[in-house]
Amino acid sequence: RCRKALDGSVAQVCARCARTRVERGWWQGRTSQRVLVKFVRIFLPNAGSGCGPNDLERALVTVSGTECTPFESGRSVYILFCNATGQGVTIRNLHASELTICEVQAMGAYLEPEHPEHHHKRIRKGRGHHHRKVFSPHWPNPHRPHRRPILVRCSQSSSVPDSHCRLATDGSRKRCAKTAAERGAWWQAGLHHPRGIKSHRVGAVVLALEQTLSRRVLQSAKALKRLRVTVNNQPCRMHSTHHRGSGAEFECNKIGDLIRVSNGPDGSMAPLVLCEVLVLAWPIQ
Repeated sequence: RCRKALDGSVAQVCARCARTRVERGWWQGRTSQRVLVKFVRIFLPNAGSGCGPNDLERALVTVSGTECTPFESGRSVYILFCNATGQGVTIRNLHASELTICEVQAMGAYLEPEHPEHHHKRIRKGRGHHHRKVFSPHWPNPHRPHRRPILVRCSQSSSVPDSHCRLATDGSRKRCAKTAAERGAWWQAGLHHPRGIKSHRVGAVVLALEQTLSRRVLQSAKALKRLRVTVNNQPCRMHSTHHRGSGAEFECNKIGDLIRVSNGPDGSMAPLVLCEVLVLAWPIQ
């Protein structure tokens, strides 16, 4: 059943996955209101499980028609960057083969509803109905609509030509904020306070770094180990790293409005390069 990809289990075994026949099949999850989807995480069956491909090389992932791009992958788990608004996540098989999806998670925010009575929504999944969180566990109350927090008033320890701190919040990974090679290089930005909002609870911070070549994987791994993320000087914990050192996700669960990313106190002279900073947070009124 399609709902097996939304049961909250990330077990990558055939019995816990949604499966199609050998065809150009598809899987779709829909919401009853428009949402902003920044990232989609897809769990596929483990290699050798015997229930279909464990990669997305022959699949297309879209949010209401907008194609998502690969962000990181590893151990049959894929994260795709979408940054699109809509009411559905679709995984479409481009070749005639079995499509097996064990779990689908989306990270983003509900958009402001048109009517107050829409504060509680039923999430529609394929041909069935299922009450469950559509977004990452970093969002403790996904049924409460709110706007995506906006990063403002950025600054960094130093700059190089053609680089500005705002390049880490422009929605593109092609342009990056970069400091000079220095000890303890840092970048920071504040969360915008709409009227009536006192602060934010920051669930996670996702960093996109420079795309790296295979020969630079070791250097990238060292750069990742240096990274430190804080919310109002409260440290976050690195939760996972992305393929070939292209980024990392930090779990925070802190209350505050100042996000700071820095190179750790190892004494090395190194630049800080941030192509995109995504903050998953919800407002406190």
